[in-house]
Amino acid sequence: MVILDLHEYTTMADNPEAKKEMFLSFWKQIGKQVQKTNSANVVLKLLNEPNQKLTAENGNTSCRQRLKIIRESNP
Repeated sequence: MVILDLHEYTTMADNPEAKKEMFLSFWKQIGKQVQKTNSANVVLKLLNEPNQKLTAENGNTSCRQRLKIIRESNP
């Protein structure tokens, strides 16, 4: 079992809105790569260690957006 996450949480937490498109792009690319694997052995951790300006509220909204993007390639 493999767990994938974006561990660059400091940049995202400094300014979540400004980094939103970069963050969503990362998950779009990861979703396409996971699609090529035995995805039953891969877990995607959508948000790692939220902090600073990355709050539960905006983090959860962002998680829903990431999940939608991932589900496009990994239903």
